Amino acid sequence: MTTLVINRHPLDWIVGVDGRRLPVPAAERVLLTRTFGGGLRTWRPEAFPDVTVADMTKPDQLERIARWLADTREVTSIVSLHEKDLLMAARLRELRGLPGPTTAQLLPFRDKLLMKRRLEEHHYRALPQVGPAERVRSLSDLPWSGRSVVKSRWGLGASEVVVVNDDRELMAAVASLGGDPTCLQVEEFIDGPMCHVDSVVIDGEVRFAAVNRYLNPPGNFADGRFQASYNMPHGELYDDLLAHNRAVLTALGLHNCTTHVEFFLAEHGVVFCEAAARPGGGGIDRVVMNAHGVDLVDAAVLLQCGVEPDLRVTTPGATTYAAIGIYRNQVDRDLTAELDRISSAVVSYEYMPQKWRGAVRHTTDFGHLVTVRARDENALHDVLRELSSIVDEAYTSGSEDVA
Repeated sequence: MTTLVINRHPLDWIVGVDGRRLPVPAAERVLLTRTFGGGLRTWRPEAFPDVTVADMTKPDQLERIARWLADTREVTSIVSLHEKDLLMAARLRELRGLPGPTTAQLLPFRDKLLMKRRLEEHHYRALPQVGPAERVRSLSDLPWSGRSVVKSRWGLGASEVVVVNDDRELMAAVASLGGDPTCLQVEEFIDGPMCHVDSVVIDGEVRFAAVNRYLNPPGNFADGRFQASYNMPHGELYDDLLAHNRAVLTALGLHNCTTHVEFFLAEHGVVFCEAAARPGGGGIDRVVMNAHGVDLVDAAVLLQCGVEPDLRVTTPGATTYAAIGIYRNQVDRDLTAELDRISSAVVSYEYMPQKWRGAVRHTTDFGHLVTVRARDENALHDVLRELSSIVDEAYTSGSEDVA
């Protein structure tokens, strides 16, 4: 058995320290990765003796390299967890007759317009109104009024989403998102906080699911200090979100993978946002692991290798855990000493030094990731306020040093 890993993430995240997530020995691992974003930061030849480094900004070239590796190494499984590579990995599996999600199964999770249409076909009603952008010349053409959202049908999270209020902003949004309206969709703006349900699906059945809430809507990253995700307590809303999650995944029809499904909490009830066939990013896996004892990334990797993961819940989940990402444009230095003020709440801390400057580009563009615990949601907000004070003081101190 030989496993090909196609990696765009920090290497330890996808494969674990020295590849411990992979159920094959080092001699049977083939790594295709990049230098950018920590793709080689912890690489060791003992763990990955067969490694190819590629420019992943060229998708056609990347797929040719991946196909060559799959053929020449005679791989028997392919691991790929990044949104951009899911369909490519599926095509390679199909060419070699390997187990794993097919392109037909994955397409409704990648094409956001197809995603909504598939849900409509299965009579799922908790949807925003949506339509293809090429039919919209003016906001007055839309069957709804008020703010609208223009987004890439193939985009990644909130990084290719623009909220518009008038026709001028509509045209500017289409231009900023590539200018081709056939690759875009327009949908009504839904106001309200956001939750997400992170699941493990095996043989079409949801075997595990955890309900979590975002501190801020993911689309607000450009103006934020930090983002956080935390586990929600059991109750009526928790159960309602589990039911919506099950309905969405049943309609979209994927088998054997980890999923991340987002919902709005609007005034009139739960409204679907979008779904992904991969683990949630930004430390969500840490929240789920601490609150429930299930490793979502581990599950995703094992399922793509044809191995059933251990989904036994080992933690009661009475404590509130949060993964708090501090955006990289706030403080670009280690905050270990300052975090001693909230040491009783801190579960883990990771500083991610930045190799580029400028504006935050996407929801998980973090310079720091802090996992914390609190006795309940109210206590968590006390921790968040103290953390905000720490970031403010560090930011001010850094500004004075520059001056």
